Amino acid sequence: MNNCVSDSSPDEPIILARPAGGFAGPPLARAIPVPVLPPPEFPFVDMPRRLAFWDAACALALWLAYAFLIFCSGVAFLLSTSWPPLGFLSVNVLLGVFALFIVLGVIRFRRQSVASLGLNRPDAARLILGTILAVPAAYAASTAANLLYMSLLSGGFDALLEERSELFAMMPELSFGTIVVFSLFVGFHEEVFFRGFLLTRLTVGLRSRAAAVAVTSVIFGLLHAYQGPAGILQTTFLGAVLGIVVCVTRTLWPAILAHAFFNIVGLVLMPWLAELSEELPAAAGG
Repeated sequence: MNNCVSDSSPDEPIILARPAGGFAGPPLARAIPVPVLPPPEFPFVDMPRRLAFWDAACALALWLAYAFLIFCSGVAFLLSTSWPPLGFLSVNVLLGVFALFIVLGVIRFRRQSVASLGLNRPDAARLILGTILAVPAAYAASTAANLLYMSLLSGGFDALLEERSELFAMMPELSFGTIVVFSLFVGFHEEVFFRGFLLTRLTVGLRSRAAAVAVTSVIFGLLHAYQGPAGILQTTFLGAVLGIVVCVTRTLWPAILAHAFFNIVGLVLMPWLAELSEELPAAAGG
């Protein structure tokens, strides 16, 4: 048998062999960055139904109370007149900041991470493919809503433009840079609040993703009532499509990017639509 120590007397010290390099311990552990992954069943979050309903109801009530206070106190009018680059759209910035504040406060209180909202780090393929599919789906939903609304009107497309002319007239003239930054912020805060927060809570509370998508989309549409009946219908359809995108991709980022892109195109085309809505009645009268 091969002994570890040979030709040595009991009085001699035993010297243990060391590997080459003089280091006998384990190699130093390297810190490997771990991506923040979504919950396996996102937009489902692991929490009791009662708390899920409570979170959704309280967040929505707080946001509505804040919006009511903003408009009744005159702050909305003051912002619209004192912030010319955005005009009345500046109110959306104020409401969006408050919505993000509510969501952040709730998830911190519940000791949840931003991954529970779908703000995980998606792989590039899922992000790109999800966004590519979400953008045409958003326009398909918008087109379907407009066609449905026009079928309910006797005047068709002309009547639709006339019905939305008030919204077009309210829109300030924005630079392209302002449009991009504003649209990205709106896409972010609305998706975080509606699809990231309310959708996850209602998925738990209603025990159905389909029902949660439907209810969230209706709420999303009704809160765009300032755009008129056509705007409510369009944003409801848009919210449903974005909710489906979130459920399929299990991340919020494709919906955020598609929402922002949709808003950018809409705001860029808004001056042309405003002119068109003014020219059509004149042409018909002439």
